[in-house]
Amino acid sequence: MWAELALSFKQGNIYVLTMFAIGFVAAVVFFERLVMVQFVYNINFDRFLLNIRRAIAAEDLDRAVSLCKNAGRTSLPLTRQRCAAQSRKRPSISFRD
Repeated sequence: MWAELALSFKQGNIYVLTMFAIGFVAAVVFFERLVMVQFVYNINFDRFLLNIRRAIAAEDLDRAVSLCKNAGRTSLPLTRQRCAAQSRKRPSISFRD
């Protein structure tokens, strides 16, 4: 199988060249995203979620929304900020009683 693939690549088969090009671009995008998430955005997501869960458990939605807003647009997508802001406007329902 690998010999046939190498022969097809050596002969200049357009499909094989296209698949190698797509694979290379996918690998570059994967590693670029990995570097961005690990080093550039620099958010401790476990601690962030823990603080959000604590604020929601204490029914302190203002604090949860402020945590989302302070996280920044690079570390937390804008859609999640909007979702948190909308949840603050809705009346809370408690199923504990």
